[in-house]
Amino acid sequence: MAEHALGFSRRLSPHIGYLTFIAHLTKDCDCMGKRQKPLCPDIGVLAGTDPVALDQAALDLVGERAGQSLEAMSYPRLDGTIQLAHAERIGLGTRRYRIVRAG
Repeated sequence: MAEHALGFSRRLSPHIGYLTFIAHLTKDCDCMGKRQKPLCPDIGVLAGTDPVALDQAALDLVGERAGQSLEAMSYPRLDGTIQLAHAERIGLGTRRYRIVRAG
């Protein structure tokens, strides 16, 4: 997935931005068409130009809000950071970020 995102990002750079909505976060994709209980309270919307930093920030914010990692709440045998580390390694972005709160 990271390789596909890298190709897309390189094609559209520098005219691309990313949004992440952290609302009604559930164990499985909402595309499954089943009602699921949210894993943590809504956090809001993140925006930025680095998709890797955005995803890392989202994981960190969910962990802070819920008191445990997203993986622990959904699929404890999987490590959600492996894909982010790979994305960083291939040059898609960085896992370092700075949050600037709007409003």
